[in-house]
Amino acid sequence: MRIHGIDFTSTPARAKPLVCADACLEGGVLAVESLTVFEGPGDRAFEALAAHLLSGGTAVAGFDFPFSLSRKVLVGPHPLFPDMSWPAPWEPFARRLADLSREDFAALLEAYKAPRPKGDKQHKRLADEAARAQSPQTLHYTPVARMFHAGAALFLKHGFDVAPQRRTDCPLTAVEAYPGLFVREMAGKAPYKAEAADRANNRPEPARARHEARARILDALEGPACRARYGLRTVLAPRVRERALEDATGDTLDSALCALQAAWAWERRSQGWGMPGPERVDPAMLAFEGWIADPACIAPARP
Repeated sequence: MRIHGIDFTSTPARAKPLVCADACLEGGVLAVESLTVFEGPGDRAFEALAAHLLSGGTAVAGFDFPFSLSRKVLVGPHPLFPDMSWPAPWEPFARRLADLSREDFAALLEAYKAPRPKGDKQHKRLADEAARAQSPQTLHYTPVARMFHAGAALFLKHGFDVAPQRRTDCPLTAVEAYPGLFVREMAGKAPYKAEAADRANNRPEPARARHEARARILDALEGPACRARYGLRTVLAPRVRERALEDATGDTLDSALCALQAAWAWERRSQGWGMPGPERVDPAMLAFEGWIADPACIAPARP
């Protein structure tokens, strides 16, 4: 089975490309064989990524961005779209946002926050709460909202099967990955990525510490604890492991972790792709908000 893991960005460029880990899953072994990088400019990089993912038949790809916003944006006072009531299907909601320009999308989210009281401006999905992830409305620092905007447009344009929000007969199924969840659960909280300012300063001690953290994460990825938790043995090709270790941005490593989470979901495709059942999550909410593919993302029981 072909498996891909994509470290995503809303604005692919030479300095921040799309990084795709290409893997094969067979007999309980996930072999991460190669890396494919798409540098941009933006639209060209997205089209090249889509062509790559759709080129080889049936496949699953893990993307590291939120696939939706919280249902809360459609309920209560000052909803994002007053003419769209809950429960709502994901596709028309996502398409309406994807059709906006980057600037108009950001302005819409800012306008949504403006009249709301502190503490009720940016909402988390149920999966974000379970994974201790940030709000998918975040526009700055780690701009996951912008990633959702670009990613939803990509999914809709190419007809991807999106689990669980948009089921189609496309040979490529997209699942939501979150590499930070693996890192936190399996390798601790030590920083492993260097931001642009850190790389420019090139200070040896933080760089060494992050390098050591990436080494620990890679050891965990290929070690017995990962197999016990995910039910898979992961093997990285030497060139992939070396690149994941030396890439100070952490993007290469994240793409490999996304591939693992995608493979874990594929192994559970007959059980809802590893997502919570109706006894834990309202099916309408799951179909709108989506879920993160990881065994540590556990929903609380419904009241």
